[in-house]
Amino acid sequence: PCALGHSGLTDDELEERLTEICRQKLDNLAEAGMVQVSKDGNGEIRPLQLGYLMARFCVEMDTMRLFRNLTASSTEVDVLHLLASSTEFEAGIVLRHNEKK
Repeated sequence: PCALGHSGLTDDELEERLTEICRQKLDNLAEAGMVQVSKDGNGEIRPLQLGYLMARFCVEMDTMRLFRNLTASSTEVDVLHLLASSTEFEAGIVLRHNEKK
C-alpha cells in the first residue's frame, strides 16, 4: 500500500482502490485489443492474440500498440521502423566501442 501511495487507508478502502486499479488496467488492455472481458459480469478474461504475444514475449504495451498498426501490406521497412521505435530498444541496445561504424 505504501508503495502505491495508499497508506492510511482502511482495509476496505484499500481493497476498493486496488479493485479500481485492476479494473482500469483491464479496461486499458481491452481497449487496446489485448484481452476480452466478458460483458455479463462473470469476470471472465480471455487473452486475444496480441495479448498472448505481449505476455509470452514480455513486450511493452506501447510497442504492442505499434504492432496493431501493421497490415498485410506492411513492408519490411515498416516492420523495421516499428522495431526501431519500440521502447524495448531505446534503453536495451548498447554497442561496444569497436562495433560503432
